[in-house]
Amino acid sequence: MSTENIKEKLQNNHIDEQTVSLFISAIQECEYERYAPGDATGNMRKTYESAYNAIMGIEKVYREITKV
Repeated sequence: MSTENIKEKLQNNHIDEQTVSLFISAIQECEYERYAPGDATGNMRKTYESAYNAIMGIEKVYREITKV
């Protein structure tokens, strides 16, 4: 699972570029946080919110597609 693979799959499923970028950014932030020491500035909350918003956007598109 690479970010390029994920990006391609999302784009192929008609996910808008902003949502794709938000999701990829959240993944990259998680990878960084995984190896970084504790973060006193609270970036994990921002990362969580970015991931949540991206996932909700992806889910919205999939719900629209499956209504057919």
